[in-house]
Amino acid sequence: MIDERFHEGGNPLGKMIHEQQHVPEMHQIAIEEIEKNVPDIVRRECASLINEAVHAMIGAMHYDINTTLEIAFNDLNSMFTSSKARSFVSDTITQAITKQLQDIELKFKL
Repeated sequence: MIDERFHEGGNPLGKMIHEQQHVPEMHQIAIEEIEKNVPDIVRRECASLINEAVHAMIGAMHYDINTTLEIAFNDLNSMFTSSKARSFVSDTITQAITKQLQDIELKFKL
């Protein structure tokens, strides 16, 4: 038994002894609160970080796709506006049509 001089409210030593008796209880309460609340906090924070990362990645991908298309369209524009390219495409189409027409026999009645 604790001497009355050191009992709660009597002096700081009594208060310390009383608080020490509750340490295991407080420890258990802290563990329960951590187990109850931390998983939700971690899930929420992870979801937020992943969401931000995905949005940043989509923005970067959009920029990369846009840049790639700009380069490709500029190259295609240069290619198709050149006389050599137009001549090549025109000759190829004409040759394909001519080849198909060679196998067709046309008969006309006059």
